[in-house]
Amino acid sequence: MHVAALPFSRPPTPGAHPLQIGFCGLGAMGYFMARNLANSRKSHLSPVLVYNRTVTKSQNLLAELGASAVRVAHSPDQLATDCDVIFTNLANDDVVTSVYNEFAKALAVRRTYMFLQDKIIIILPSSAITSNQGQNLC
Repeated sequence: MHVAALPFSRPPTPGAHPLQIGFCGLGAMGYFMARNLANSRKSHLSPVLVYNRTVTKSQNLLAELGASAVRVAHSPDQLATDCDVIFTNLANDDVVTSVYNEFAKALAVRRTYMFLQDKIIIILPSSAITSNQGQNLC
């Protein structure tokens, strides 16, 4: 039997796609971390998606580096759903809890998450986030 005559047994393997990186928290330290990350990726990869509660900080980074390096997310939900990996640099435990709970709501259908808060790598199953709402997840 000729290969062309065989019915498809599975869909074709998708090609590699660039890793979409996000950054949340553009304070005194986070701004420079996000800037360095975006600068290192802008020549050949997708722009870093950034979010900050104070929108002008995100807009300042976009103005400084340009659209080839940075895109501005309009909400933590957009950051969570559009990114494969999210770096966070947040001010305190209350802000971490609040932001991560927003991520959890947006990602209710995913099973595994990767968040990087400062220098800590956290990989959590969805049940760990949803069962700990209101508690410090880090």
